[in-house]
Amino acid sequence: MQICKIQSATGTATGWIDGNSVRLLKSNSLADYLHAAAPVQAIQQAVDAGTAPVALDQVQLLAPLDQQEVWAAGVTYLRSKVARLQRSALAPFT
Repeated sequence: MQICKIQSATGTATGWIDGNSVRLLKSNSLADYLHAAAPVQAIQQAVDAGTAPVALDQVQLLAPLDQQEVWAAGVTYLRSKVARLQRSALAPFT
């Protein structure tokens, strides 16, 4: 089961990817489903029966960000990246 955040012509929503379509959910919060005691059942029960499924190719998938804290790491300077690549190229294989 895949849940997602989408951008459609009508706005941002939370959905369940069901084949080639997205079934919209009643709550826009991923946390409501991910922290439920039974997430799969919570998602299945939250399908908005009054809204028709939307074709997957008619929406833009958004990053699955919600209320959680997000951390990122990476190379911040080109010089650092080059040095790391040089070190890894010289490292002996074991």
